[in-house]
Amino acid sequence: MPTTSDKADVIINNSFRLAQKYKHEYLTTEHLMYGILSDETIVEFLDQNDIQTKDIVEALITYIENDLTDIIKQDVNKP
Repeated sequence: MPTTSDKADVIINNSFRLAQKYKHEYLTTEHLMYGILSDETIVEFLDQNDIQTKDIVEALITYIENDLTDIIKQDVNKP
């Protein structure tokens, strides 16, 4: 069974990869929220409480793609 530390590592790594994918200089709260919503246990909990995670993730991706353009750096390997 994964520990809390293992889950946090996965969330941070997912956040980091998203920032890297979009060539962002910084890791933002939006990247972290995406990472949190990539955790199956968290998504199940939120879905059980009528929170539409799919809509949140779609809105996050739209925001990241369209509104975080000022932190794009072509020569950045790691945020």
